[in-house]
Amino acid sequence: MDPSNGHRVSNRPKTPSVRGVELLGLVSLGLVMTVGVASAQVDGPIGKYVVDVHVSLPHFPQLAELAEPYGLAATDLPTWGRGVCVGAHVYPIAWRAATIGFGATMLWSRAQRSPTDVDGTLTGKRSMVQYRAVSPQVSVNFGGREGWSYLSGGLGWSWMPIGTEAVPTDISARRKTINYGGGARWFSREHVGFSLDFRFYAINPQVQTDVVKRAPRMKVVVVSVGASFK
Repeated sequence: MDPSNGHRVSNRPKTPSVRGVELLGLVSLGLVMTVGVASAQVDGPIGKYVVDVHVSLPHFPQLAELAEPYGLAATDLPTWGRGVCVGAHVYPIAWRAATIGFGATMLWSRAQRSPTDVDGTLTGKRSMVQYRAVSPQVSVNFGGREGWSYLSGGLGWSWMPIGTEAVPTDISARRKTINYGGGARWFSREHVGFSLDFRFYAINPQVQTDVVKRAPRMKVVVVSVGASFK
């Protein structure tokens, strides 16, 4: 209780808004693109293919429309999670300063939350989110074999089951998902390099049936870092 005005002061930590995370992702993506293009040594073509293996940090929205069918409050839902993303891309078309690529990524991730106050007392309900996505992509790449930046996007599918104490195992329908974003790859060795990707997953709403619960249109933001092989 705040003695100065008699109002209760919440000890619950504030989580960043989805718009704030999106803005941070867009600014970071712009910096990655700039650094990637500047550092790329255009002394040869990108190559025929690349394989990425990444550790991923997904950010999930806290939406009342998503939480309500599970008997949860929006603040009961987790925000940041962790996961793994793998992908493969080929580069068959070179056009002026750009190279066109085709490929796909697969993401497996999860997050969980047990809302508590500063004393560790449970203030909400426990929940867990699993998120999987299969994302075909078309990319536009700028740079050379020692490093390049890219913008990419495509239409794929994702699944997002939510578990609670009452229903630990949820069923999720496959939902159409547009993915878009970009990143960069740097190769200090001939075949092994470091890569970074910022990706936005715009997920279609899910209609409630006898098997699955309804879910609103939403957006998941994912930051991935790891190794690339070519």
